[in-house]
Amino acid sequence: MFAFTTNNQPPSYFNAALWLVSASVIALGFYLLLWHPNALAYHVQALAITWAGFLIVSGFCKTRGFNSALDSPWLLGAIILIFALLFRVQVISASPFLADDYLRYLFDGKLILAGINPYAVTPLSVPELGGADIPKADIKTIYPPLAEGLFAISSWLGGSLWHWRLLNLIPDLLGAAVFYRYLIHRRLPGHWVVLWLWNPLILKEGLHAAHLDIWTLFTVMLFVYWAEKKKLSLAALALAAAVLLKLMPLILLPVWLMQLPNRRDRLITAGLTLGGILLGFSWFLPWHPFGNIAVFLQHIQGYGVLFKVLGQGFGVWQLDSEWIKWLLTSVGGALALYWVFILKRYQAQPTLRLLELFLLLYVFSSMGFPWYLLLVLPWVLIQGHWLWLVFIALSELVFYSYQLDRQSNLLTAAALLALLLAAYQQKVNRYV
Repeated sequence: MFAFTTNNQPPSYFNAALWLVSASVIALGFYLLLWHPNALAYHVQALAITWAGFLIVSGFCKTRGFNSALDSPWLLGAIILIFALLFRVQVISASPFLADDYLRYLFDGKLILAGINPYAVTPLSVPELGGADIPKADIKTIYPPLAEGLFAISSWLGGSLWHWRLLNLIPDLLGAAVFYRYLIHRRLPGHWVVLWLWNPLILKEGLHAAHLDIWTLFTVMLFVYWAEKKKLSLAALALAAAVLLKLMPLILLPVWLMQLPNRRDRLITAGLTLGGILLGFSWFLPWHPFGNIAVFLQHIQGYGVLFKVLGQGFGVWQLDSEWIKWLLTSVGGALALYWVFILKRYQAQPTLRLLELFLLLYVFSSMGFPWYLLLVLPWVLIQGHWLWLVFIALSELVFYSYQLDRQSNLLTAAALLALLLAAYQQKVNRYV
């Protein structure tokens, strides 16, 4: 499976031992995070241990001297696959600590199977289907049509968290395969696939918490792969699927069109993408989720690092949260427009770099939900400075600290410092 670098030296069991130790650290972190009898008491610390193990693995992958010493590819391949399986058993079998979005997913699936348009009713209006027991039961669903189709499939299979998690293994494993093929396409070491298979964000947010965003990650990865392979029609359909799962990937379309060399390609790809999106929504018209999203955004509580710094000021000041939301959104949007249309930052770059926009919008968003960072992972893992991984890890730690009502000023400050250093190093070292 793995196209690793080889040489004629004897196998290096020392290198294998380093991988085993790092994998064991991640496994220990997941045990404390999900399986310890008092798991919530160790939740933040355990997540930090898991990320520490993964950051060491990432360092192995990005160290040239270490890569050149990988003279036993099948031994390393076995270690990667065995622990990838172990981690998935750990997260899929665990109780859903601090995660409840899946309740809405399964409820929407029940609605569709009952012949009810999920955009037309609030959960509270159908208590006989369990609508009163899900989060934000007074708000209609915000998820696009393809997501609703997946929810219906999950409900048809049995309608439990177990069924939804098993369904999420499809984008997880297929996404790893596409990620591997992309590495080969870019002539990068094949064993970097471990950065997907052992990734704490994918395992925790995509499989354990079972967030829908793991499907969006998969379709965005497909889009990047096919776009760089010049299979534009397939890339357009993959992008349409991503938008029909979560609306955010729509921001990639105008930037991608600017990269295409001629008018004919731009018209075809725009037509396929927008046509696919409209076809998906046509199944539910005249009802749609856009008004629901506006209501949802008004009720959402923010955990973003910049939002928390501006809002709390580490106890120094208290600013109006709605004002901060508009300020951050305006600055982030203006910076994105400046990068795309003034600097033309992406025109002569690989399509993978477009995913940087998701990171920009996350940083300037008030939400701070760590699963939103899944979409930027391929860019960070392959091209981004390693400090971005530190920022992602700290952002997740900040989020769960707030969920557990822990003091998080120190973590917030560390995340802010990592953000500033990552942005500086990305510019200085020109990693992309």
